[in-house]
Amino acid sequence: HHTAPFPAFDSFNTNMHKWLLTNFDASLLYVRTRKPLIDALSITPAYLRNARSESGLVTDYRDWQIPLGRRFRSLKIWFVLRTYGVLGLRAYLRNHIRLGEEFAGWVRGRQDLFTVVSGPAFALTVVRVNAPVSSPGTANGFVKGEAEKDVGKRGDDVTREVYERINAGGKIMLTSTVVGERYVIRVVSGNPQTDREHLRKAFDVLVETAEDVRGKMLEEADGRVSK
Repeated sequence: HHTAPFPAFDSFNTNMHKWLLTNFDASLLYVRTRKPLIDALSITPAYLRNARSESGLVTDYRDWQIPLGRRFRSLKIWFVLRTYGVLGLRAYLRNHIRLGEEFAGWVRGRQDLFTVVSGPAFALTVVRVNAPVSSPGTANGFVKGEAEKDVGKRGDDVTREVYERINAGGKIMLTSTVVGERYVIRVVSGNPQTDREHLRKAFDVLVETAEDVRGKMLEEADGRVSK
């Protein structure tokens, strides 16, 4: 179903080195009609022109990209296909997708700590750490009297702090981004050795760090209220 819109595209590119077990760098470029691409990039001098090439019967890949010289990237792609086969690559991707869906389920099971912003999609889950709800004297994790617009900012602060602590700790490495002007954490693994146990440990680190950061934020908020 992901390829349903493809008939509307003139070209499609994907990087095998990102998730298909191929060393950097290797991209697959599919074109509906090769002539527009070749016409845009060709610098064929007169002495290289011949009737057979001009007829389109010969596929000359030197005109398919900007550099005139190139590494033999297709060879390593051939080795990956020979090693794993199409069925092996499918099983590899589906396993990671299954693990990503399981991880997202764990996150949804802790709605007191996290909000799933996006996903799981292709094994990627985008997570936001919820701002803590404090004791009496505060509301929704904020000291009464603070503007509602600060709700999002505090969520940004706690999410960023959790992200930075986890990466500084070195047990796992995460990436972050901004979605809808809000800071979020991205969790995904494309490592062929990743299994359920690794993801569960990553989730435990995420939970432990989130609880610690939120707890300290509550102490600071309660301290301001008591003053």
